[in-house]
Amino acid sequence: MTDNRILSREIRQIGIGESKTYTADFTALLYGLTLSSVTSVTLLSGVGLTLGGGSVNASAVTTDAGTIAIGKGVQFTVSPSGSTSGAAVVKVLAVDSSGGIHRLDCQFYVKA
Repeated sequence: MTDNRILSREIRQIGIGESKTYTADFTALLYGLTLSSVTSVTLLSGVGLTLGGGSVNASAVTTDAGTIAIGKGVQFTVSPSGSTSGAAVVKVLAVDSSGGIHRLDCQFYVKA
């Protein structure tokens, strides 16, 4: 079992009152494997966010940083739970096709 962890490359902005689907890109952690399941999506620190349960991406996703191939990302919904601006970090845990556990800490900034 592996325990790989990285911090996301980008900081995603979300406005108060918005709800967005975010795709956490695990490609750099997988070394040719794919994700098989999502263990958890939880707020680690910062301002309050409401998070939807995660799922492995079933189709390719295009982001500002490029394309995330099928089985290489975790998609979840995120929305601010209050009216406070500030930073937040969301911890995403997922299992790969060989049973390895991977962690990606996703960075968000809530703007008024």
